[in-house]
Amino acid sequence: MNLVVSPVAGGEARKRGPVLSYEWSPEGERLVFTTKTTLQVTDFATGAGRILARRGDVEGFGFAPGGSYVFGSWRGKERSLRSDIYAVGLKGKVRRLTHDGHSGQPVWGRNWIAYRRFHTERGSRWPVSDIWLMRPDGTGKRQLAGVSPTAPSGVFFGHRQLAVIGLMPLRFSADDKHLLACAASGLLCQAVTIAVPDGTLHKLRVPGTYAQAWGLSGDGRDVLVQASRSFDARDASVYSIPVDGGAPRLLVPDAAQPSWALR
Repeated sequence: MNLVVSPVAGGEARKRGPVLSYEWSPEGERLVFTTKTTLQVTDFATGAGRILARRGDVEGFGFAPGGSYVFGSWRGKERSLRSDIYAVGLKGKVRRLTHDGHSGQPVWGRNWIAYRRFHTERGSRWPVSDIWLMRPDGTGKRQLAGVSPTAPSGVFFGHRQLAVIGLMPLRFSADDKHLLACAASGLLCQAVTIAVPDGTLHKLRVPGTYAQAWGLSGDGRDVLVQASRSFDARDASVYSIPVDGGAPRLLVPDAAQPSWALR
């Protein structure tokens, strides 16, 4: 897709050409984006642009709190399942945080980085992922929550059997005490929360539905979910569920793709 940035107050739009993905910095002044072979940042306060890294196959990226670093995971070779996590300073200095070839999809909190760590189960075509923690400098790596070795390799949704993919981190609460995540199976990603750092996992359920996480409240007490009985959102409704897995509260019937206000 071609990326075009247009000022809200009016003025000339700036074209950034074909990009694969992009994200704004926390203060909204810088834009980081990927092309087929590079990771780049543009500072709209100064108009300056910089290539941060020349690496293909960027799997995912985002700004650290405060916006001083961009972090992400890169695959070793095109279409390879191997990947590792890197932190990139805004002047282009690259720090490699993992060296196992099985780490990706990092989520940065105030004191921790949560990430997926992959392993292959016997008889499975695809790797299954657990969630691990590490400090922002790459130290203190340990598993936070994982898929039980005795768990079935597939789950049923209606009459369909879906392969278990594992746990995926989504977002830390503002106080770093909870991690919003999901348990992925096929096209579904069931909402869960995980206490940090002890790893207690809470499944967020709306009886008779599949509950998909869409965000944490600003105070970290509630999770916004979209609940439906099918793969699409035609029968969806929006609920709020306590972060520790309490009873759901219906907010809006016949609605989908909810979002919390920033405050």
